[in-house]
Amino acid sequence: MYLQKEDGKLAFYINEDDALDCQLIINDLRTKVFGKLLQNDMTFFDKNRVGEIVSRLSSDALVVGQAVSTNLSDGLRSLVTIFGSAGLMVYTSPALCAPVTVVIPIIVGTFYVFGKIQRKFTVQMQEAVAGANNVATERLSNMKTVRILVAEKRELEAYKEKIHAIWEICRKEGVFKGIMFGSFQLTGYLAITSVLFYGTTLISRGLLTYGELSSFCLYSALCVGGLSSLSMFYNELMKGLGASQRLFQLAAEKPTIPLHGGIKLSDVARDIRFEGVAFNYVGRDAMFNDVSFKIPAGKITAIVGPSGSGKSTVAQLLLRLYNPTQGRILVGDHDLRELDPSHWRRMIGTVPQEPVLFSASIWDNIVYGAEDPKAITKEQVLRAAEQSNSLEFINSFPEGFDTLVGESGHSMLSGGQKQRIAIARALITDPKLLIMDEATSALDATSEYLVRKALNALLEHNNKTVVIIAHRLSTIKHADQIVVLDKGCVAELGNYDELMSIPDGVFHKLVEKQAIGWQDNF
Repeated sequence: MYLQKEDGKLAFYINEDDALDCQLIINDLRTKVFGKLLQNDMTFFDKNRVGEIVSRLSSDALVVGQAVSTNLSDGLRSLVTIFGSAGLMVYTSPALCAPVTVVIPIIVGTFYVFGKIQRKFTVQMQEAVAGANNVATERLSNMKTVRILVAEKRELEAYKEKIHAIWEICRKEGVFKGIMFGSFQLTGYLAITSVLFYGTTLISRGLLTYGELSSFCLYSALCVGGLSSLSMFYNELMKGLGASQRLFQLAAEKPTIPLHGGIKLSDVARDIRFEGVAFNYVGRDAMFNDVSFKIPAGKITAIVGPSGSGKSTVAQLLLRLYNPTQGRILVGDHDLRELDPSHWRRMIGTVPQEPVLFSASIWDNIVYGAEDPKAITKEQVLRAAEQSNSLEFINSFPEGFDTLVGESGHSMLSGGQKQRIAIARALITDPKLLIMDEATSALDATSEYLVRKALNALLEHNNKTVVIIAHRLSTIKHADQIVVLDKGCVAELGNYDELMSIPDGVFHKLVEKQAIGWQDNF
């Protein structure tokens, strides 16, 4: 009884160590792969869906961790059992080992063939799981759209299809495992039967005793049991290799735009120039053919143009989220490719067209872009909130700046409120260059006026370079320069009055259409 208890304790300790080792391996895998993902450029995320990436981080890492930790210890025990029993078999009767040696090539060949098939099944399974996760992630994160369009039934059917694909792979894998394990068992027992038949022949010749035959059969049974366990270990190991193949693909991605390395400017005191810039997104036609213009330092430049003309792409190129396929962007005398990307982005305050708030407090969202959020003072946050005209509505919340927003509390904020928090986030670091991608599009007239007034006051006291990407009259009339994009190039360039003086100009037509609005349709 004492020995059983001690054995139980020993088994518990072994299992506990295996579980801890497994979790450490999984954590290390996920951390390293996630770190690699954070270094990839936007082209990678354009080509890969977020749901699939998350699936690789979660389920694939789990399979790999289990394969190289828990199952590894099982495999080692099986190998010890096989070699130990095989050694005893040879010691007991070398002559009886002859029929067993015939089985060895069959077992090795079976391991090899079934191992390759198992890896194939694992890759298919992980891809199917990733597809199902992607559907669930995308639909649930856009639940309002699904509900408005009454698409619940359609989305359920789409998810059922993905789940059915997983079941089909599981069914095929189950048949395959049955054949594999059955083959091992059959081969082992055929070997034992051959040993018994040959052993009785040796006994009749007086070359073997009954005791030796019994011992040899016992060792053979142990060897067969070890082979059966080894086949299960090998199957799990192939699963791990199949899953690791997808993880290693993520880790092996080489970003074309590094995070660090290059010249670190202290200010944006000189003009920014686009010289013969051409660009296209992966798998799409060219967005630009030959774009050339200058963004004067300390001035407000508006980028306008018809829908799809590449206005927002200008901002992404300025942030160096992408590299031009042709031409160059100069900051003073330096090519943008020569600058340290992270340092350059920290000099820029950006307000995107569709602001994203993280699942955190309003305070955390405002200081998110700071290099050291803890170093941001309360005065800085209050000033940024006041400049973006968000201080009043933030103070109206019971918890003020501690109010949770983002994934868990986004519904409590209007589009304009989220936009103003994004503006505060852009201003918190006192940026040298401010990029506003239709940043006031979600604001009402009063809020837009107050934000514009605050920004104008800010520009008067700070020699900031501002790029406004918009087509609303209220956001471009005050600009020092307006760049009009059309058909992949700069169609017109000048201030508001100069462009309006061109009767048939692209800008003139844009303003007319905006002024007429919906009347064109009646």
